[in-house]
Amino acid sequence: MRKRSGFTLIELLVVIAIIAILIGLLLPAVQKVREAAARSQCQNNLKQLSLGAMNYESAYQTLPPGDTRGGSFGTWAVPMLPYIEQEAVFRLYSNFNENNVPSAGGANYQTYLPTATPPVTNGGPTGVTGVTNSQIKTMTCPSDPRGSQPTTTNFSTTINLTRHNYGANFGNTVRRQLNVNSDLTPCSTTSCAAMFAGAPFRPSLNNGAATGVQPVGLLAIADGTSNTLMFMEMKTGGNSPNADLRGVVWWGPSSALNTFYQPNTTSKDQFQFATLINDESTTATPPYPTNNMPGIGAGSLYTALASRSYHTGGVSSSFCDGSVRFVTNNVDLLTWRALGSSQGGEVATLP
Repeated sequence: MRKRSGFTLIELLVVIAIIAILIGLLLPAVQKVREAAARSQCQNNLKQLSLGAMNYESAYQTLPPGDTRGGSFGTWAVPMLPYIEQEAVFRLYSNFNENNVPSAGGANYQTYLPTATPPVTNGGPTGVTGVTNSQIKTMTCPSDPRGSQPTTTNFSTTINLTRHNYGANFGNTVRRQLNVNSDLTPCSTTSCAAMFAGAPFRPSLNNGAATGVQPVGLLAIADGTSNTLMFMEMKTGGNSPNADLRGVVWWGPSSALNTFYQPNTTSKDQFQFATLINDESTTATPPYPTNNMPGIGAGSLYTALASRSYHTGGVSSSFCDGSVRFVTNNVDLLTWRALGSSQGGEVATLP
């Protein structure tokens, strides 16, 4: 009688085990390839943003304004749109740098957040449908798992804004560009924790002043364009009863990054209007931190957001000469602050 060929049960189990091992070895490799591709795309986004800002500077002799009228009537993200192939989106935005200025630090400041459903009550920009609710690919890191999710709040005006992953360099201290103590309170002595030393992007209302400040040109960057950061990565916040607005670059406080903290620091970010946004002293749920990063501190009067990344080990950052480099989390703090300043006169060398 002829013997029938085939696999025994043991042989089949061995083959299945070998296949499982091979798949187990292959998956991390595939994930690494995907992450490498995402990181490369992220760095290309930063490259395009820097080149766009440089082209803007070539046309107007200054970099784009960091934000306008207290950050509520457009940020650098708006005038940058035509320079990253988003001319049609740019033309939809109206009232950029509108004169209806909220009182600095006023109780109703939150009503001046840009909205995607004009008009806004109590002032604010109009005609931004198709802009602040648009997801701009060049400003979105492909590794962000929630980059396309809209931000909603329970403010008096319903807000629906998109989040993005790159912030402009507002210097080595806080968004208002002051000398500060270690707790970010203003400081006027030589023993301050950090002395503001210039930045490529400026807020429109410096320290709550009624008059605006002039944007910066590349020729004014005394530390050298290759030694001064232009854009950095940022992580986006999550929704809650009081929305975490990190990543909402259409609004001034969310569009600015500082180098007071090291990249991916475990320290909390600070928002000037933390009690209106995400106050950890409240019973807001879900509890913070959100999106695998520290929450927002509730005590500071001044905004300072750290650069944070979805890529392991550091953050991708672009410089004012158009170059892009990956800066590790363990970069020396003084070096990182020096890279954030434009007039400090420091010699900042990355390893």
